[in-house]
Amino acid sequence: MTTVIQMGCASAMKDEHQWLENVDGKEAMEWVNSTNEVSKKHFVKNPDQKKYEDEAFKILDNKSRIPSIRFHGQYVYNFWTDQKNPRGVFRRTTFENYKSTTPEWEILIDIDELNKKENKSWVYQGCDFHTPESSRCLLRLSDAGRDAAETREFDVGTKQFVKDGFFIPISKGGGNWIDQDTLLVSTNLPGEPVSASGYALQVRLWKRGTDLANAEIIYKAEDSDNSVYNYTISGPDGSHVIIHRSINFYESESFYFKNSKNLEKLPYSKDVYIYGFWKNEIYITNRKDLVVDGKKFVAGSLLKAPVGDWQNLEAVFTPTDKVFFEGVSFTKNEMYLSVIDNVVPKVLLNGKPAPVHEIGNTYLVAINKYGSEVVLQFDSPLTPPTYYQWEKNQVTEIKKMPAQFDSSNLKVEQLFATSKDGTQIPYFLIRSKFSKGPAPTIINAYGGFEISMVPFYDSIDGKLWLEKGGQYVIANIRGGGEFGPIWHAAALKEKRQNAYDDLFAVTEDLFKKTLTTSDRVGLIGGSNGGLLAGVALTQRPDLYKAIVCEVPLLDMKRYHLLPAGHSWMAEYGNPDDPKDWEYISKYSPYQNLKKGVKYPAFFITTSTRDDRVHPGHARKMAARMKQMEIPFYYHENIEGGHGRAADLKQQAYRLSLQYTFFHEHLK
Repeated sequence: MTTVIQMGCASAMKDEHQWLENVDGKEAMEWVNSTNEVSKKHFVKNPDQKKYEDEAFKILDNKSRIPSIRFHGQYVYNFWTDQKNPRGVFRRTTFENYKSTTPEWEILIDIDELNKKENKSWVYQGCDFHTPESSRCLLRLSDAGRDAAETREFDVGTKQFVKDGFFIPISKGGGNWIDQDTLLVSTNLPGEPVSASGYALQVRLWKRGTDLANAEIIYKAEDSDNSVYNYTISGPDGSHVIIHRSINFYESESFYFKNSKNLEKLPYSKDVYIYGFWKNEIYITNRKDLVVDGKKFVAGSLLKAPVGDWQNLEAVFTPTDKVFFEGVSFTKNEMYLSVIDNVVPKVLLNGKPAPVHEIGNTYLVAINKYGSEVVLQFDSPLTPPTYYQWEKNQVTEIKKMPAQFDSSNLKVEQLFATSKDGTQIPYFLIRSKFSKGPAPTIINAYGGFEISMVPFYDSIDGKLWLEKGGQYVIANIRGGGEFGPIWHAAALKEKRQNAYDDLFAVTEDLFKKTLTTSDRVGLIGGSNGGLLAGVALTQRPDLYKAIVCEVPLLDMKRYHLLPAGHSWMAEYGNPDDPKDWEYISKYSPYQNLKKGVKYPAFFITTSTRDDRVHPGHARKMAARMKQMEIPFYYHENIEGGHGRAADLKQQAYRLSLQYTFFHEHLK
């Protein structure tokens, strides 16, 4: 029997839990610690929790993991974490050595040692070089996993930070190279304007040896904009510098930087995104149909034009009904397209897929833009990752990860559900070959920001769920990018309910096919997927037995007031606008909790240091549930940012709680 919940009647509800938005406030942290402790005591009583934690850590710390790489000059670079180095080491070797069974790595910087020296909790966020010959990079360090980062100039030759080198204080801005002595920096120094989401709104041209605060301001965005940022795209044919004005999440303007007095505004519509430059041509993609000089380009195409002759556009790739553009990368002489073909990732060269003769996912993981080296990854939900070198239409295996769980009795199926409006919604089901009836099932879905959910090899899910008899579903609901910009647009703003109806349709389709039942099905979603999880809780509590809601948006009345929520109004709408609030209020989980309703078991996770989705969402939802005497579980990791964990141990612990929760409730 379907449970019907009346929506939208609580829009004027007083927010008596708003004090929990004070991230580090004494009372708020006392609440966090006591709420954490209640759930911790519950989970650690289960003898399986420690077993799951040990199994998860063993996989996360597995020495047979394939090191991801990036090419720079004569080296490949990697960032590696393990039990010995929980915060990780930045290291390098040659590509030929990397391909050997036991590469010899040169350690460039040890983040754990840096933390000891500086008494900090730094998390590595990346390192950007200028030219292949340069030994200096802009190294980014985040405090405990926040998005905001500090940038320091680092020399990989001396393995030291450059004395009196470039230094950008912690911010949601950043710098990029113009030349070895000049940066463009999007800044939010003390006293400078920032957007409502906390991002930089101006760009400075900074010369080595001068004070950043005195550097020339060459561009200012509007106060109402989301952000401004800048980036340099370098290659064998030179460098191209772009200043990017982000008006909202999906509209922008870009300026081609020639010098501080010459910024050329690119003549494209606000929905166009720049993907790169190659052989003195710009490559862009359009989110909406585009007409230029009488030529029409359908949404989701890859287009190119000569630098300086910006509107002389030519289609490089045009999507079909099943194949959609995901990205483009370049070596010195070749262009490689990443596409999604019926929700399966592929890489194309000259229109032909990489010759990996298996059914599964193919990704481009490393490419030498100054040379010819290309590294692919192949995997599937049942096949662990293998790295291949691709050259001259041949692939050569260079790395292979051993199986992390027993998949011999499993199979993968792509099935379809019919949503409320008749749209066919694909989903992938991973289950036993011998399954004959309803089985415990976890559904994973996202449905937002044009992000695609593809079926991949997940060691943790395999070991802690599939190997123990569970089923796993990946739902390709609208709002994602599985079928291009149109699939995303179908769940924007007032159409948001489509994403939720798609999820419910997939769930009910599992019931119709007798694959599971409402007392054996769970749901997991993070970030925007956490909002999805909250909506499932409040709109269709009859469908699910247990829900994990990770780093979620939940209070959609105040989401735009909590960093960085203001930047997402192009996705959800403006709750201060009565017309927008009319539809937002119907699904906002925080406002739609009802006392006396029988809800599924609900487990909320967040991080104190999440500066992308504010932990106040999770805290306030838990507090309201407690007030209404609705049972819940709660885990707030003090570190970790939006990634929820700052090291492997924290991650293993969180995962152990998640799977203990599912195994307790889905039997």
